Amino acid sequence: MSYIDMSDNKTNYPKEEVLCVSKNAWKMYVEKASSSQMIINRIVNNGVMLRRDYAETDADMLQVIPYIVLRSQDSVMGDDLIYCFRRRGNEKGLNDLMSIGVGGHLNSNDYKAEAERELKEEAGLGNKEWEVLGFIRTNDKVGRYHVGILHILDIERKDLRRKQEIRDGSWIPVYILCKFRGYPDWKLESWALHVIEKGYLERKEPLKH
Repeated sequence: MSYIDMSDNKTNYPKEEVLCVSKNAWKMYVEKASSSQMIINRIVNNGVMLRRDYAETDADMLQVIPYIVLRSQDSVMGDDLIYCFRRRGNEKGLNDLMSIGVGGHLNSNDYKAEAERELKEEAGLGNKEWEVLGFIRTNDKVGRYHVGILHILDIERKDLRRKQEIRDGSWIPVYILCKFRGYPDWKLESWALHVIEKGYLERKEPLKH
């Protein structure tokens, strides 16, 4: 793990350190790793901490972002529900887009601790266990500078504490997302579309009633 400071770089992004991996290293990890967890381990062990205002302008680097989808089950119908919310905050390119993923930039290379911090800050949820389902790379401005690590977390709806970042949201049936991409007045962010189109929201095993 190393640290790079570019104090002369001038942008409007927060001057915090964030975990990054080079695009060349990422390509090698994906090609040679035998599991998703191995890829995370290599990012943690070989990633670099960059000032975010520098990382947001370096096209050779990817900022690592946990993308945690919150899932619950309808107690009456038994359908899977996904928590969807309208993005609020200082991310200009994402404001007002609909999202299905909780998470943010990592300020150390302790991936699990940092992901849990984001989960607690945004959703009021304590320590949880989750699997890595996949990775998110998109062909847009977000994907140019970021890579998402996808998790789905099963929770009870009553346990969710809607903090400021995700306050404007609701639980939506999976079939609405998969078939209609949400509701007509929605505009989903690219990472949400990626997760839906890749079939990550569909259970591999049938629900037990």
